[in-house]
Amino acid sequence: MVGIREDEIEGRPLTEVGRLLLARAADPAAARQIVEQLFNSAGPIDLPRELELSTPTRRVFEITPFELQSKEDPGGYGFIVNDATQAHELDRMKTEFVGLISHELRTPLTAIYGFSEFLVESVNLPEDEHSWAEHVYREGHRLMDVTNELLDVSRIESGTVDASLVPTAFNEALAGALDSVRPKATERSINFVVESMAVDIVAGSSMLEHVLVNLVENAVKYSPSPSSVRIVAAAEGDTLTVMVEDKGIGIEEDDLANIFRPFSRSVTPENAHIRGSGLGLYLVKEFVTRMGGTI
Repeated sequence: MVGIREDEIEGRPLTEVGRLLLARAADPAAARQIVEQLFNSAGPIDLPRELELSTPTRRVFEITPFELQSKEDPGGYGFIVNDATQAHELDRMKTEFVGLISHELRTPLTAIYGFSEFLVESVNLPEDEHSWAEHVYREGHRLMDVTNELLDVSRIESGTVDASLVPTAFNEALAGALDSVRPKATERSINFVVESMAVDIVAGSSMLEHVLVNLVENAVKYSPSPSSVRIVAAAEGDTLTVMVEDKGIGIEEDDLANIFRPFSRSVTPENAHIRGSGLGLYLVKEFVTRMGGTI
């Protein structure tokens, strides 16, 4: 299964078996961590869950450690090794497919969105045609948002998301996010109440903007009309805590554990009419984690 013949390991010291594994590892550092803990650790073993080996063909294994205890042998560890190559290959193909389709959708959507915006702003359209243009514009905007979210998911899963962190003025980022969401808030008679300190943080500018826009937009989306959305940002030491508070119906307790999973939504009779992809909070958590924060 790992590309090592029986005659290569039979009767050999375990340390030699470890060296054979290292020689076949696609990521020697991860493999070395497993081998060193396996042969040298006297305490609990904390293993990476996955190990990729460059056997004659690339293979990915999931490794689950378990503790061995018996009257004869009071200590030791065993490992369940599962060949997850096919599952990883399917996941890779899915990520590539999502990225390809999302890129292909953006070109026609950009044209639909742009021309419908031009029609909406036109003063010469009859009332019915203007209403149709507004409908196309709104749906084009929604599809563009979903497409961009799918592209972000594809970048995260493929490891190509820009995670560079730079000094960033938080209040400027927040102001930009509020400007992006304000048209939707105004349409629903929702005002913003901001309590924020002027502070510089180290963050990815595009990731921070996405996080703030998504959280505030969610608050607006699920708030009653009219009402207010409160945004509080307070610094303590080297930590900035940001809170977005609305007066909506909240999230069912049973759904709290799943809200950061992709395509997961808390749907109730009260919010069933609200549309969404279920990707927003998943992306928020991924971006916050990459910036060294928690949510």
